[in-house]
Amino acid sequence: MTNPLFWQRYRLASSLGLVLLMVSSAGRAGDLVQATTDGNLYLLGRGENTRLGRVGAVEQALNLPAGTRIYDLAATIDGWVATGSLPSDDDVDLLVVQDRAGERELLGQPPDRRGRYRVQAVALVDDGHLAGVAWIEGDQQEAFEVRAAVWDGANFGEPEVVSGVGPGAQLALEGAVLADGSWLLVWAAVDGEDDEILWSVRRQESWSTPSRLHRDNSVPDITPSLVAIDGGALVAWSWFDGNDYRLRQARFNGKSWSEPEVFGARGSLEPGFTTHDDSVRLLYRTVEPPSWTLIEYDRTGAETRRAVAEGDIDDRPLVLAGDEIEAVLWWHTKDDEADSVREWRVRVPWETEP
Repeated sequence: MTNPLFWQRYRLASSLGLVLLMVSSAGRAGDLVQATTDGNLYLLGRGENTRLGRVGAVEQALNLPAGTRIYDLAATIDGWVATGSLPSDDDVDLLVVQDRAGERELLGQPPDRRGRYRVQAVALVDDGHLAGVAWIEGDQQEAFEVRAAVWDGANFGEPEVVSGVGPGAQLALEGAVLADGSWLLVWAAVDGEDDEILWSVRRQESWSTPSRLHRDNSVPDITPSLVAIDGGALVAWSWFDGNDYRLRQARFNGKSWSEPEVFGARGSLEPGFTTHDDSVRLLYRTVEPPSWTLIEYDRTGAETRRAVAEGDIDDRPLVLAGDEIEAVLWWHTKDDEADSVREWRVRVPWETEP
């Protein structure tokens, strides 16, 4: 059975101000951020110790400001963009780093700041170019809003309110740009009783009214992960079935969401998507039995195969491309006592779905 204190710890972290605000999404646990749109690109560490890596290449030190925590990483046509948070004595603001052909710069922050905390920023990349960012903003968790701003190549425009203050916290923001150029956001929001997964889409410079992605229920729906696929998008999140956390997933066809499908063994948590060439992969952790499961989909969102790495390892691994026979997971685990990082790769055979 899933530890019954898990949800209590999640909610407790949500009430601890800066503790929550520096936490990565479930799909980007700890100090590892892997790009959803290009699984070969990743970041490790935090602050001045942050390193950029690309599978098969030498890692590069980024020398980011002390205290920086990266939340999202996206590949662009000539480099990459990373978004995160930078704390000061009494607040937290956004940080956006862009690399273009090896030239790296910190971009100016969106104007018209209204809250002490601007966190969980996601990069919105359209046709290989940074198009905008979305983030969570407010003075306290009960008053968080979802906001977004367009990037015109030189500056961010005036922020747009995607979802105003609700009856409770709004967290775990995820975003994707669809094939038609529309921006899609999903996040977890307290509806006064429990957390639900909400969504909104931006078309013709206007956001749709935030709506529940699934039917109303009385149990927590948390930590969504989102990826664009052919014809729309695919989302997965953790959901409490009354005894254990399991996963749900749904497809977006550009207008509406499919009925969510339930899957995953007992204690299925931390879903996170990556793309590799023509495939999409979802990695998640299972408590019982302790393992990491990798599911591969084609670009339409149809499952093709899966691989399971057994073992009770808390740290999230990088998902490597692998081959037709095996999936490859790559762990980087920091040894605080030795002040070093231990890394190893695990090859797991693919199990083709019937």
